[in-house]
Amino acid sequence: MLQLVGWPTETALCVGRLIFSGLFERHPDLRLVLAHGGGALAMLIGRMDLARIAPRYEANPQCYEHITRPPSTYLRNIYFDSM
Repeated sequence: MLQLVGWPTETALCVGRLIFSGLFERHPDLRLVLAHGGGALAMLIGRMDLARIAPRYEANPQCYEHITRPPSTYLRNIYFDSM
């Protein structure tokens, strides 16, 4: 199960943390390459966008305090393999 579910989920979690930390705000020329099509990130990026604009954003300040744009806009800094 770790290879089937865990690794793709960990990839999405890691990249989500990088995005919400403001890494791409501070380093706009930084590019990342993600293996395995980016794991579950493609399925979760919409939820990340929603978390940033949800009315209850006060409960999740990490979703907006370090970034100025929706998380999906930072995907242009990320390359995904498709092998």
